[in-house]
Amino acid sequence: FTTSLISRKQWLGFDGSPFTTSMVADMFLKEKNVGLGLVSGYDILGFFRTFETRFQGSYRLKVNSVYFNFGLETGFTNFRLHNPLWVSIDPVQQDPAIPSGSTNDFGLQAGMGILVHNKDFFAGLSVRHLIATNYKNANYDPEPHYYLQGGYNVSIGAMFRLMPALLVESDGTSTQ
Repeated sequence: FTTSLISRKQWLGFDGSPFTTSMVADMFLKEKNVGLGLVSGYDILGFFRTFETRFQGSYRLKVNSVYFNFGLETGFTNFRLHNPLWVSIDPVQQDPAIPSGSTNDFGLQAGMGILVHNKDFFAGLSVRHLIATNYKNANYDPEPHYYLQGGYNVSIGAMFRLMPALLVESDGTSTQ
């Protein structure tokens, strides 16, 4: 069983400065080849307030010396715009994309992934927001985000190993 708590505050002394806190807990039931996890986080970025909790489960299958890990996650998100004080050149009512006051939306989400690995390499593909709620009050519709990752161990002499790795993220429109 492992757990971690992380908190970060940026731009101290400025109103609306970014603040993030998250908690992660996970455990692996070796006799059943099952992993369980809980991820919970709270973000403040300007007018936006996001709280989410995700429950995760995985199953590990070993074929010869290669492990195949299959994972699913589901959870909920509370998305809020808190007391928007922005200044608009045009009246807010002329732009339906801008809420005229505070909003509060609650939604469900789901994702999945696969990871293949052994002692020398790993490769994975996953997607977040595969199923996600459209937050109508905040005019926000999360798009699926796809992650492709991989790495390989390279021996450097008898004492050192180097693992170059690559992570690619895409929402279908932009890729990093």
